[in-house]
Amino acid sequence: MRRVLLVVLLVLVVGVAVLRQRLFLRDPLGKLYVNNSEITTARVFINYTNDVVVTTANTDASPAIFIVQHWDGMPGRPQAVNCMSTLVCLSEDDHANKVPLGGRNYNPKTTMNDRDVTFVDYGGDTQHVVIR
Repeated sequence: MRRVLLVVLLVLVVGVAVLRQRLFLRDPLGKLYVNNSEITTARVFINYTNDVVVTTANTDASPAIFIVQHWDGMPGRPQAVNCMSTLVCLSEDDHANKVPLGGRNYNPKTTMNDRDVTFVDYGGDTQHVVIR
């Protein structure tokens, strides 16, 4: 029994190490603000490099799901991000394929660091994701 647990633990550790860019874990203290108003239905997920996936209740003010990654800073709707329960999301690639939240000339003015992500969405609303 001890060997089985050891093997399972080893596989889990190697899997997380390999998928660290694709695996997004829920940040229970993470928050989403739209124009300085907190969206209480938002769930914030972060990966190893503090890229973010945010899921919200489907409203007119914000998309149901969006992703912002450091490699391009462009917020967008991911084409293939699977969220399992409310604890984990998994993207299809390290650089997730996504549809930008705006048109061709869309400039989100994204700023990202290890504590927050801020950008302007296609409607001109300021989206601020706080990572704890």
